[in-house]
Amino acid sequence: MSAKDFSSKNNSIDKFISESKKMEEDISNAFMNVEELYLEDIVGLYFNMINISSIAKAIKKNNGKIEKEIPEETLIKIQKTQNRLNEKFNETLHPLLISNLEKRIGEFKSNLKTNTNPKSKIKNEIEDQAKKFEELRKLMSTKEFVNQYAKVLGN
Repeated sequence: MSAKDFSSKNNSIDKFISESKKMEEDISNAFMNVEELYLEDIVGLYFNMINISSIAKAIKKNNGKIEKEIPEETLIKIQKTQNRLNEKFNETLHPLLISNLEKRIGEFKSNLKTNTNPKSKIKNEIEDQAKKFEELRKLMSTKEFVNQYAKVLGN
């Protein structure tokens, strides 16, 4: 094994460990503020989860080539960490996020339906409603992104 391969392997493990710790903190914070999360934060959570899974897969794939180079205890620790993150995120936080997005979308739709009397609108009301439609579009796009993640989990 070259020094470059060894360094790359250690960097991947270090990256997995640091990203996993950060993700655990992000998950805990998300649980406390699930209803107040910005859409960017929700998308960021999913991207980070995908990133961590990709790093773990790369480590395991490389381990097939250099099997004796990564200690078994490190591989077990990576698997346990990945399982714990999957449980916290996929089985607990993910359903909460979907539910929250559906609730927010419903509220926006309801609000927009009650405010649709075009004859009596002034410029500010029209601009306000346009902003609400834009926010609804963002919510629905985020929900679609989250649903795509759920479909990947199912496969």
